[in-house]
Amino acid sequence: MSDKNNSKYLLVQALVPLACSVTLLIVCYQISTSAAINFIVSIFTCFALIVWFVFMRKQTQTSTDPLSHNELKQRDNNFWGLIEHVDNGLMIFENDKPTFANGQLCKIFDIPDADVPQFNLYDYLPNQEQNRLQLLLNAAKPDENIEFETWILQGNKAEKFVNLRYSFDSNPTYKYLVVSDLTISKHSEQELRTAKDKAEESKRFKTAFLNNVSHEVRTPLNAIFGFAQLLKDYFPNDETALGYLKIVEKNCQILLRLFDDIIDVSSIESRSVILKNEDVRLNDLLLKIVSKYNVQLTISGTKPVEIIIDEDNNFETMVLLTDRKRLTQIFDKLLSNAVKFTNEGQIVVSNQLYDNNITFIIADTGVGIPDEEKELVFRSFSHGENMYVSLHKGVGLGLNIAKLLVELMGGKLAFTSEEGKGTTFSFTFPVANLKNYSVNGDEVTHYKLIK
Repeated sequence: MSDKNNSKYLLVQALVPLACSVTLLIVCYQISTSAAINFIVSIFTCFALIVWFVFMRKQTQTSTDPLSHNELKQRDNNFWGLIEHVDNGLMIFENDKPTFANGQLCKIFDIPDADVPQFNLYDYLPNQEQNRLQLLLNAAKPDENIEFETWILQGNKAEKFVNLRYSFDSNPTYKYLVVSDLTISKHSEQELRTAKDKAEESKRFKTAFLNNVSHEVRTPLNAIFGFAQLLKDYFPNDETALGYLKIVEKNCQILLRLFDDIIDVSSIESRSVILKNEDVRLNDLLLKIVSKYNVQLTISGTKPVEIIIDEDNNFETMVLLTDRKRLTQIFDKLLSNAVKFTNEGQIVVSNQLYDNNITFIIADTGVGIPDEEKELVFRSFSHGENMYVSLHKGVGLGLNIAKLLVELMGGKLAFTSEEGKGTTFSFTFPVANLKNYSVNGDEVTHYKLIK
């Protein structure tokens, strides 16, 4: 029973006999004519009331519900049990002297319970950390927390990495120390950093190795390519010989591009590519790339495909602050892919400006990409398995290189595709990279040609 209900119960117990006694006394006075009898009844009633009040006083003093004591004791035991089983070390200071420490704190600092009153945190801190702690404590305000991480010493060796947090009570007499042992996570962090450094070093070695191998292979390969061109002059009328020499030239070019792609991927992944910002006139850059592919398509005459630069997109007035070589490489990879998988129709290069971004778009009318193969598009050394793709298989690095370069330059490469209707690749850069623009909200108000 609660204390509140118990008090009400005792009050009722006291008032009921009191009311009965008063009523008895009044009745006796009304019906009795003898003064002696009335006196005796009065004395008896007063005596009964005195005995009742003494009983009630004793009952009030001893009637506390024993369950309340048990509950309070259980709650106290639960609280201290929780304190002893938390993962953090806890210590209470009174007038800067330790008065309590739980088992976890004793475990962290390797001290017995008996030594808690003599505990001094400064004995476990390196010299520079002692000074830092003292400065923080001196500047601390009531109800403020101080927190920092450090190695603690056992002997002269740093044994554990801990997080220390002091909490100050509004009463300056008390302050509290909470200690978290972060040694395992710190060692894991150091191991991950070491592994990361080793992986990056391995990538750098791989890049250096590939560069050396590429140089050694390029020299004889260029010699083969050069002599193949010279041999054409010796067999000007021999169609069979000229056909063989064209095959040699074509495969030499494939091998040279392959080495370039492998080195590019390795260099980007090892973060050894350094970008150079310069003013790039987009119209000049695109005309050069598009003309190259249009000439190749015209000479080969194998498929009626034309690459078009959208004239409504103000390319001729745009100047982008970026790396010319890498931007050229991105367009080159995307256009090469579009040409490879477009049998007829057009490949259109355009751009859009919105939400403070400039997006370049290469849309083709090619074979498209099946849904089940879309996840392979940007994966290195991966390509589709349909018949048309099989006839044009490369090593699967071109789109991956384009994606890596776009991301390296702070952009994002994406695509949409429908099998049998074509594919659209787009990559986006912040509009801040576009030097000659003026924006009102999200609308481009005018362009100006930078001279």
